[in-house]
Amino acid sequence: MSNKLDCRGMKCPLPVITTKKALEAATGAEISVIVDNDIAKINVLKLAKSLGCEAVAAQVGADWVVDISRNSGADTKLQSYKAAKLQSHKAAKENDFSSVETSTANVYLITDNVLGNGDEELGAVLMRSLLFTISERPAPKAMIFMNKGVLLTCEGSAHIETLQKIAANGAEILSCGTCLDYYDLKDKLAVGDPGNMYSALELLEGYRVVKI
Repeated sequence: MSNKLDCRGMKCPLPVITTKKALEAATGAEISVIVDNDIAKINVLKLAKSLGCEAVAAQVGADWVVDISRNSGADTKLQSYKAAKLQSHKAAKENDFSSVETSTANVYLITDNVLGNGDEELGAVLMRSLLFTISERPAPKAMIFMNKGVLLTCEGSAHIETLQKIAANGAEILSCGTCLDYYDLKDKLAVGDPGNMYSALELLEGYRVVKI
């Protein structure tokens, strides 16, 4: 039996949060999620994939319908996620984080297209140097671009080739979907994928964060 979710009109990251809650509570094997924009569709598909589900999207008029099928692998991942979340909440309540697994991998949070608050020309040079240096080192877990940082990942950026190299080395490149919309860059993303605040927060909470 299919559970239907109407997520049209929801702002990021509500479609993802609503879908994940439904998957955790679902009694049926399938969920159909209706969204009204490409970024929400991509984010729901990514969520389903990350949980081990099968998912396909079909356009119906101006909307997208994402059909998600749970299987035993997805059930196992969801149970593991719920157990980890309960452990984290329990540790936080007891002020004891010794039992919560943390990672030493880096997540870079980049919120501007230049580095530093001084001269913009100098800031552009420094950003180029920083990204090149990252590309020559072991890849971070992820790079999250927000606000004016999304200008670095879109058409016209001088850093696309460098960021593609970082992605090829194994890093996840995510650009805030809301920011892409704000700067009218939704169709000009040239490297990586659009992200949402929910997935960004999971990365920021789970890994060592370096804010640029």
